Amino acid sequence: MLELEFGEHVTPHDFYREIFPIGWLQDSFKKNPAAPHDGKFVAIANVTFQSKAWHPYHRNRYVTDDLSQLHYWKNMVAYMAPCSFLGGAKDTKHLRYMHALVVDLDYVKPKNLRDWLYQVQSGWIPRPTFVVNSGTGIHPYYVLDEPFCAYPNLQPGLKCLKDALCDVNWNGYTSLSSSKQYSGLVQPYRIPGTRTKLDVSPKYERVWSSDYDVVAFRSGDKWAIDDLLNWRPALLKSAPDYVDPWVDRAETARRMLHPELDPDHVTLDMAKERWPEWFDARILRGEPLPPLEETKWHVDPAVYEWWLRTIKEPGNAVVGRRYFCVMMLAVYARKCDIPKRKLNEDAYALLPMLEEKTIEETNHFHRSDINQALVAYDNIESVKMPIELIEHLSGVRIERNRRNGRSQAEHVRRMSVLRDLDYPDGSWRGRKPKRDLIRAYAAEHPEANHSEIARALGVSRPTVIKWLKNQLKPNEQESN
Repeated sequence: MLELEFGEHVTPHDFYREIFPIGWLQDSFKKNPAAPHDGKFVAIANVTFQSKAWHPYHRNRYVTDDLSQLHYWKNMVAYMAPCSFLGGAKDTKHLRYMHALVVDLDYVKPKNLRDWLYQVQSGWIPRPTFVVNSGTGIHPYYVLDEPFCAYPNLQPGLKCLKDALCDVNWNGYTSLSSSKQYSGLVQPYRIPGTRTKLDVSPKYERVWSSDYDVVAFRSGDKWAIDDLLNWRPALLKSAPDYVDPWVDRAETARRMLHPELDPDHVTLDMAKERWPEWFDARILRGEPLPPLEETKWHVDPAVYEWWLRTIKEPGNAVVGRRYFCVMMLAVYARKCDIPKRKLNEDAYALLPMLEEKTIEETNHFHRSDINQALVAYDNIESVKMPIELIEHLSGVRIERNRRNGRSQAEHVRRMSVLRDLDYPDGSWRGRKPKRDLIRAYAAEHPEANHSEIARALGVSRPTVIKWLKNQLKPNEQESN
């Protein structure tokens, strides 16, 4: 049926040749591994090997321009993201180009597949370039006509667009599960020609020799990134007043991918005028940021324990979210400075509970899933993960501090008034305010800037700015 609807079956080589055109990846260094790189990037595959004792272990492998490595992974379990990286780490820090946006549509039965096909043909879902049968679901690939340079400031926009594609592909008709699986930009997907979940023993996780291969079919044309952003569901053409969530999501992604359209966008010239000291230090002198490990917030370990309890509560860590809940446990462990040994003990203790939630025999939760989720602990960038993204991935609603419907600014003003009524002498501070110290030093050293004052007094630069804001300089006071 797929061949009738989408055209011919494509080989793994032809599939990835469309995603990684000739000349985009690093030339093969098979003959001389010590040869210097040619300045291009590599794709990175994650391949599962089997030890003599049938214990699986995972290794990253480079994929170069000739794609010759694909031949060796047939009959194995292997994954690869449609991205090219600088160096050997497949994370967003080393991400350079996005070659395709992929949706992981899981829990797809024949009826769901027919509904998905109907929605694609009717214009409710944008037609993907390829459709990959992963065993228990499908992966629609939206291959970009030109690889998109994923600068760090543009990655949130790409993620927003990818989530929007997941929302429009995953609905009550196209999947048995209502729990959508949002994946990251560098999320790897099963490589066509390799094994599916149907070939893996739930008990031993052994790769068996069978006929369940990952298969790819051609579906449509490549997409320009702006064409994806401007795509509209079919109903909008006949009912322009209809409000569709896709429109808002696509508009958000458009502003993020085109910073010049964002009214809050700050150019380098504007930054030079607003923050001259930062511009001088970072742009002119090229001073690097301090290590994130030194500047990150040290969160109370009670937050980690709270998340561990939250995972165990009924209704949380459901099928489709189990992996991300464990990943967020690793994120909170890093935020709260929890030792990795304790994290491992707590995470593996969750395995029986998470496995009991399995619904289908083809979707068991293994120890290897926990292994992969705990990799987030080793990435220091995880300490910057915001609460909105944690909710988005885990599917767990996190209650904020209550302000009785007031805005944060209004709430702070109200609390400050009550505080000053209770402590008119300022004793709530618990220590002498730094205001007088900072202002006295600034009066004695009128030539010192904010950074120099902060270093001299051992306080933060924002504290200096706070107490000197709207204050006249000594020479201005004399003239008045």
